[in-house]
Amino acid sequence: MLSPDPASQVEELTRQLETAQLDSSLLVRRAGVFEQLGQFDRAFADLRAALTYDRANPDAKTGLERVLRAVQDQQSQLTDSLPDLARLAAGEERAMAAAAGAAATPGAAPTAAGTETANVRRLEAARRLASLTCEPRACMHIVGENQVEMLVDAVLAEPEPTRPERPSLADASLRLVLLRTINNIASVPEAAQAVAQCFLRGNGGGLDAFVGKSEPMSVRVACDCLAAAVVHATSAALDPDARLPIARAAIILRVLASHCHPSFADHVQKAALAALIKAAATQDLVLAIFMLPDFALVLQHVCNADESFRMLVAALLARCFEHIEPANEPAVLQAFSKTISMCLQSKTTADVACGLLSVAAIFDARPQFGTALLGREGIMDAIVRHLEHGSSQTQLNAVKALSSACNDPDSRKTVAARCVAFLLRNYDRAGQPEFRAAASLTLIKLTLVDKTVEQALLGNDATVRFFLDALQADSRLDMRSKLAAVEALAYLSVNSRVKEKIVKSKELLKLLHSLCTADDNRSTQYGVAIILSNVTAYRRRLTAEEEQVRKLQQLASQGKPDASPAADDELEKDPAVAKRTKLVVASGALATLSHLAKSDSTNIRDTVAKSYLSIATDASLRGNMIQMGACRALAGLATKGSADGRAAASQALAKIAITSDPNLAFKGQLMFELVRPLVALCGGDDQLRQFEALMALTNIASVGDDVRAHIVKMEGLKAMEQLQFSDNTMVRRAATEALCNMMFLDEVLELYATGQGSRLKMMVALSDSEDFATRRAASGALAVLSSSGSTGAAAVAAQPRAAEILVDLVQDESPELQHRGAETIKNVAAASASAARQIVEAGGVPTLAILAKGSEPTVAQTCVEALRALIAAAQGR
Repeated sequence: MLSPDPASQVEELTRQLETAQLDSSLLVRRAGVFEQLGQFDRAFADLRAALTYDRANPDAKTGLERVLRAVQDQQSQLTDSLPDLARLAAGEERAMAAAAGAAATPGAAPTAAGTETANVRRLEAARRLASLTCEPRACMHIVGENQVEMLVDAVLAEPEPTRPERPSLADASLRLVLLRTINNIASVPEAAQAVAQCFLRGNGGGLDAFVGKSEPMSVRVACDCLAAAVVHATSAALDPDARLPIARAAIILRVLASHCHPSFADHVQKAALAALIKAAATQDLVLAIFMLPDFALVLQHVCNADESFRMLVAALLARCFEHIEPANEPAVLQAFSKTISMCLQSKTTADVACGLLSVAAIFDARPQFGTALLGREGIMDAIVRHLEHGSSQTQLNAVKALSSACNDPDSRKTVAARCVAFLLRNYDRAGQPEFRAAASLTLIKLTLVDKTVEQALLGNDATVRFFLDALQADSRLDMRSKLAAVEALAYLSVNSRVKEKIVKSKELLKLLHSLCTADDNRSTQYGVAIILSNVTAYRRRLTAEEEQVRKLQQLASQGKPDASPAADDELEKDPAVAKRTKLVVASGALATLSHLAKSDSTNIRDTVAKSYLSIATDASLRGNMIQMGACRALAGLATKGSADGRAAASQALAKIAITSDPNLAFKGQLMFELVRPLVALCGGDDQLRQFEALMALTNIASVGDDVRAHIVKMEGLKAMEQLQFSDNTMVRRAATEALCNMMFLDEVLELYATGQGSRLKMMVALSDSEDFATRRAASGALAVLSSSGSTGAAAVAAQPRAAEILVDLVQDESPELQHRGAETIKNVAAASASAARQIVEAGGVPTLAILAKGSEPTVAQTCVEALRALIAAAQGR
C-alpha cells in the first residue's frame, strides 16, 4: 500500500524498481506521481522507458499523450503567468493582493489570518515557479523581465527555519523553493550571467547570508546555486563577451572555500565542498580553485576524523586533476609541492599531519601526479624523517602516505628502497592496532616488488589473523582501520590459504557486504569486489600450446615440479574453488554483487562481472543467481565497461541461459537485451565463449518468433553461419543447432529457400558430418525447410549430393536421423521428380520399406508417406 504523500510514493516506487526486475507498470505508476507533482520531464522519461520495454503498453501510451498535452499547455501559458508568479513568490504586496482578487485597503493593518493566507499563496506560487523554470525558455523569460535580482533579494529576506535534513515537497520552506528556482536559472548558460552578477553585488558581500547556515537542504541548494552560476556563466558555449571573467568567478569560489572553515557547522562545510566539486568543471576554474587563498581550508579536511569529509576532498582533487592539461601540470605540481613542503617543515603537529595526509590524498586521486610530487626535492626525505622520528600519530600519518604511494608501481619501488627495514621492525607494535593496520597494508603492497617482505610478513598467520579479526563485529578498530583491512585482504586474497579463511567466516562476508553498502566509498567497494573475485576465481585453463610450453619448461628444469605456487595447490583446483564459491553464495554475496554492479566505476563493474562468471560456472548455483536478480545486473554489465568485463558478463549470461528456462530467467525485455551480448561473444576469438553463446542463443531462440526476429536484427544469423566453418567440432555443432532453431522463422526459411549464398549447401554438407549431434541438427534444419513449402523442398533437392545424403540418413541406426531423413525425402520427392529418381537410384526405397515395418511408429508412418511420394513422383503425379 503506497503512502498518500506523492514524494513518499516516488521513493517507494523507486525502491521497487531498484530491487525488482524491470516492470513497465511500476514505471507508469511512478510517472503518474511525477505528473501530479508537475514534474513532467521526469514523467516523460519514465513513460518513454516503459514503452521501450513494453511497446504495446496502453497505459504508457495514454500517459505519454497526456503529459505531452500538459507540457504544451504549460508552455502556451508560460509568458503570461511567469512575471506574476515571480512577483507573488518574491512577496510583492500588490501582486499578492491582485492574486487574492481584492485591492489592499489603505491604512488597514494586516490580520494574522491574512498574513497566513498570503504566505500560503507565496509558497504555492514559488512551487509553481520552480516547476516552470525546469524549462530553459522560462528561465530566459525571468531574466528578460529583470526579475532575478528580485528573487535573490527574496531569499536574503526570508528567515531560515529549522527543517529536516531531507524535507519532502510538503514541508519544504519558501526559502528552499526560491533557491531551487534560482538554481534552475543558474543552470542555463545564457541566464547564468544574470545570476552571477546578482551574487557579485558588493563583491559578493551578501553571499554569506544567501548561503545561510541553519536548514541543511537550503544550504546545500544555495551552494549549488553558486557552483551552477560559476560553471554556466563561464561556459565556453557562450560568446566570449558574454562570459563571466574567471577573476570574477573566483570571488564566488572563494565564498565556497571560506565556508569550509571549522567554525561553520558540518553540514555547511560539506555543502561547500560538494559545490566546489561541481564547480571544478573546466581547467580555468580548477586553476582558480587551486589559487584561492582559502584553498588551505579545503585541504585541511584530509585530517578530518569524519571519513565523509576526507572522501569529499579526494573527490575534489580527482575531479580537478581530470581537467589539468599536461602543459599546466608543472605549475600545479609546483603549487602543491610548495604547500606540502611548508606543512612538512612546520613545527606544528597539525600542519605536518595535513602535509602527510595531503600526499596520501593526491596519490588516491591521481597516482601519477603523486609520483611526480614524491620526486620533488625534499618531499620523500621529509616523509622518511617523520616516519622514523615523529610522534606515534605522526608516524601513523607517514605510513598512510606511504601506503597510498604504494598504489603506483614507480613509487612502490621508491618506498621499498627507503622504508622496508623500518616497517618490518615496527609493523606489529603492541597496543597500536591502527598503526599495525596501516603498516601491514603498506608491507603487503610492497610484496609486489620485494619477495623478502612476503617471506617475513606471511611466514606465519599472525598478519592474516590480524586483518580478519579487524573486520569482526566486536573489533575495536575505527572505521579507517577497517577500510585498511579490506584493502589488505584484497591483496592477500590471491593466496589460497587466505581464501579458505575468508570463505569460512560467514560473519566476515556479511560485514564486507555491510561495509560496501553503507556508503559510496569506491576504495572499499573495489576492495570487496576484488576479494569476492579472488576467492571464487577458477584457475585459468591452459591452451594446448601453453600446456606444451609448461611441459617443456619442466623438462628443461630436469623434471622438477612447476615452480608456480598454484600448479599443484589442491586449494586452487576446481573442486576446492567450487566449494568456496558455494560458501560465498550461501553467505549472501549475490546481494553484495548486485549492489556493486550499479557502480559507475569500470574497475568495480569488471571485477563484479568476473565474480558472476565464476559463480555461474557451477550449474547448481544458477538458480540462486536468477532469484537474486543477477540476470538484470549482468545485462547492464555486458553493455558497459571494458571489453574483458563485458565479455565476462556476457559469458555468465550465456551459462545461465544454457541451463535455464528463458521465460523464467529472462522475463520481458530482458530476453531481448540478452541477444546483443551473446552475438558479440560469437564474434570473439575464444572458442569456449563462442560455444556457450551459441548454446544460449539456441535456447532463447526456442521461445518464439519475436526473439528469433531480434536475433536476426542483431546479426545473430550471420554469426551462426560464420561459426559453422569453425575448426572446433563443438562450436560447429552449436552453430548448426542454433540455426536449426532459427529455421522456424519465416524470414530465415525464405533466405534458405531462395538459396542465397552457400548457407544451404553448408547445411546439406553438415547433414553428412561425422559428428552425430551436428548431423542431427543439420538434418533437422533440412526437414523444417523442406516442410515449409515447395520452394524450400526444391531448394534442398537442387543441392549436390542431397539425394545420397538423405538416403544415408534413413540408413543410420538412430531413429532421430531416420525420421529427419524420411521427412525430407517425402517433401523433396513431392517437389522434384528428378530428386525422387536420384533417391530411388541411391537405394532409398528398400531402406524406407524396411523402416515402414519397423517398431518406431513415428518413423514407420513417415517412411510410408515418403514411399508414397516417391511412387507418385515416378508415376508423374
